[in-house]
Amino acid sequence: MCAIAGCYGNQHRKWTKDALALMRHRGPDETTIQTFPDKKFSVGTNRLAIRDLHRGLYPFSYKGLSLIYNGELYNVQEIVKSTGYRPKTHCDGEIILPAFFQYGASCLDQFVGMFAMAIYDSASNTLVLARDKFGEKPLYYSVTEDEVFFGSELKIFAGRSFSPEAIRTYLSFGYQPLRTTIYKNVYKVLPGEVVTIELSNRSVDRQLYGKKALVNNRRTPDDYVGRSDDAIRSLDKTLNTIVKEKVVSDAPLGVFLSGGVDSALLTALVKRHTRQPVQTFSVAFDHPRYDESFSSQVVARCLQTQHTEIVMTGGSIRGVWDEVVKNLDEPFADPAIFPTNLLSREAKKHVKVILSGEGADELFGGYPHYRNALHQEGRVRVPRWLAEIAMSIRPSTRLASLIGWPDMLYTSARYNIDLHAGVRFRRQHLRLLRQAWSELENNHQLSSAPPPLRLMQYDLRYYVAEQLCMKIDKMTMLHSIESRAPYLDERLMQFMGLSSDLLRSGYQNKYLLRSVAQNYLPAEITNREKHGFSLPLEHWLRGELRDIVEQAFVPHEYLQEALSKETTSTIINGFLSQQHNDALAVWNIVIADAWLKMHAG
Repeated sequence: MCAIAGCYGNQHRKWTKDALALMRHRGPDETTIQTFPDKKFSVGTNRLAIRDLHRGLYPFSYKGLSLIYNGELYNVQEIVKSTGYRPKTHCDGEIILPAFFQYGASCLDQFVGMFAMAIYDSASNTLVLARDKFGEKPLYYSVTEDEVFFGSELKIFAGRSFSPEAIRTYLSFGYQPLRTTIYKNVYKVLPGEVVTIELSNRSVDRQLYGKKALVNNRRTPDDYVGRSDDAIRSLDKTLNTIVKEKVVSDAPLGVFLSGGVDSALLTALVKRHTRQPVQTFSVAFDHPRYDESFSSQVVARCLQTQHTEIVMTGGSIRGVWDEVVKNLDEPFADPAIFPTNLLSREAKKHVKVILSGEGADELFGGYPHYRNALHQEGRVRVPRWLAEIAMSIRPSTRLASLIGWPDMLYTSARYNIDLHAGVRFRRQHLRLLRQAWSELENNHQLSSAPPPLRLMQYDLRYYVAEQLCMKIDKMTMLHSIESRAPYLDERLMQFMGLSSDLLRSGYQNKYLLRSVAQNYLPAEITNREKHGFSLPLEHWLRGELRDIVEQAFVPHEYLQEALSKETTSTIINGFLSQQHNDALAVWNIVIADAWLKMHAG
């Protein structure tokens, strides 16, 4: 695991060196830069050594190709057999170039793992950038008339002009779901995408390589009709295989434990497949209404893990406020980024690798809006223009479930401020939502899928890739820890269709996963109802963080361009005077304002 960066242009080595210095936290064990002076091109990496702890491994070179790489491949032996190449090290990245040399970019379809990589072909002066299919690892790039830049974090592009459209998108979603970023002319490599750049003329070609593996090869519910026990056994075997692969490490590892069935099952399987003592980490809150630490304590006792719990307060947020806001690449409204930061800080004292449960809800049907989508099956759709008028006037989950358009269920997304910002803002959100949904359907051919399955795919592509994965990547890497998400594995995609079908048949959410968990955990854990991870924001924002909230009464000028000062003041005043209790809308504004004041001056 590491940071990668590279530059084509007159100042290529200096830019690459400076970029790596800014991302030192992602790979403090070793820094290496490779320069091609005649090509005006440099690449480099900061390495966090997890497998094969020897120095001097990167960049890898093979037959005119050079590789820098951030990630982990779990099916190395399969790729070795496919290529016939004999590795000289135990590093998983060594096999990538032989596979690329033999198969070209199509080799990416074979890779099971998480990664962001750059492959440079010096003969053709071509740069290939690729990101894993679920988007666990970030990768950004910028192409100008004379130069090309890329790297693992957006902070290396600081100083670029800000995008007003990106700020409006953030206010609607709470993060950046599409290709664009907060900076003009700086883009992300999408999950499952390969970007090929001809450096000589700066031409760019983008192709999705992951859509076939993630969608078209998905096993259908019909394969398991009448044989749900077979599906449970198959899932049990698959999960054991995946976790066994993902506990391979030459460094200590642990698990983020929430107490829910996802992380509890993950912890049980980790304990089964590692000889190391299993270390678990969880967070407790200072408000009893929100504190569910007793659940993680039950799991830790049951599985006899070495358990560490931190208690989080408003003061805890204050203590790391500047650190977190400074290290956000762009405004990011998920308040769980603060406990993730604090857990990562604590975990660093004990481990170098952390496993977490991202993706389980999306793969196995764990969210209420999947059930809400059932009301849309067989329903005649209201004309799109009429649906958008209705939702712009008064958005609600109930109305969205009646009008036949699955994407409308996201008009009441957690972080948008639709109910407070007026019709114009709501129409803007609907336009952005339509754009995101069109990208998904065009790339992944989902128009004929049942509504719950379509929403599960939407959440995997946007919410998981660009919110959950970015949250855990940025905060764990800030503290030089590698994060792994075993549920984000394409071998589990075959169970999505069946999970959707089981929801439609009246089964409880995550039925398949809960059934597997019963083989390893007591009923008090497996039968526990899902409780969303929530923080006592309303208490903190009216209490210990009130002064930070009040600073947004004079919002940054860029924020005012996206949301008027009057609207901002109305939302904040309404919350502080308890006319409404929408703490997330206030949090959304406060984070944007604080980030812009710190990064935009």
